[in-house]
Amino acid sequence: MGTEEDSEVSGLPSKIFYSKLDADKENYSHLEQPSWYFFVKSHAINKLSIFSALLQAFYYVTFYGIRDSIFNAECWNYLYFWVGLKALDELGESAFVQVMPVVKAVRSAIDRNDEYNDMFKITKDHFRDLKEIYDYFQNYRSINARIGPHNNDCTLAFKQYVEKGYKSYNAMKGKCSGNHKDDHCKIFHRFVSKYEMENVKELTCNGTKVTQPQDRMDYTVDVQDSRRQLPSREGQSHDGSLTHGGLPSSPGSTNAMSTVLPLLGTFSMFFIWFKFSPLGSWLYNEMFKKKIIRNYEQEEEQEILENPYAFPHGNVGDSMHHIAYHTT
Repeated sequence: MGTEEDSEVSGLPSKIFYSKLDADKENYSHLEQPSWYFFVKSHAINKLSIFSALLQAFYYVTFYGIRDSIFNAECWNYLYFWVGLKALDELGESAFVQVMPVVKAVRSAIDRNDEYNDMFKITKDHFRDLKEIYDYFQNYRSINARIGPHNNDCTLAFKQYVEKGYKSYNAMKGKCSGNHKDDHCKIFHRFVSKYEMENVKELTCNGTKVTQPQDRMDYTVDVQDSRRQLPSREGQSHDGSLTHGGLPSSPGSTNAMSTVLPLLGTFSMFFIWFKFSPLGSWLYNEMFKKKIIRNYEQEEEQEILENPYAFPHGNVGDSMHHIAYHTT
């Protein structure tokens, strides 16, 4: 994570979301603190060198990941695998054991669904394999579309990534055949069923395409950060921007601009005249009045809404299903 990758690999769905967690630099101090905040800040993991990165990722998934139109259904699984791999790669098994219960607590504070609680029983020995398989399942349709029967051209890195994912899947499929008892096998079978991967076929390509790391091939459509309408400490909203996977601009954009600019100049002159005319002033006052009324109604509605992250007080036990909520 965090290193420059082959453009075709970095454009796969799982890589896109992991890159969001890697790159997020948003300042969340102006937002209302989530219910897990004090538990996480006071936990022993705050001594780890990766704590700031983990905290940033917890914030991102809490405020943005669950609203992402592309990734919202999988954001907690992505967080689980991102945190686990980061702990193992940078600090080792002891950090992995220490960090994963905190991930469970953060998720339980926002999403009370305990369907995946057995994932937190997984040891490092099976974690990496499950991550490769999960990512392969998330990327499978994009891979199939990319190197289907009509296009066998790909980079060497893409070829190796695809073949490694299938190898991990096929190996665990053999080991877990008829085994629905061990935790890692139960998770594997659930992934297969949920993502309809019962008939996965081996995909490959020639690996001869030249790598161009500067141009990420984004196989998703309109990937959104969903950084809109977030509750701040003052009850205001926090607006953000929409990303489109870094796609390059259209080749015809220069010609279009040469046509549009003169029209913009004419429109600007008309706008200036209209703004200072009696008709313009009257319309502006009417619009401003309606905006004040609308803002007032929204503020009243906001006051009666419950905090979306709050839930009844409780103690953080071994199950970590309840975290006491504190206001700031």
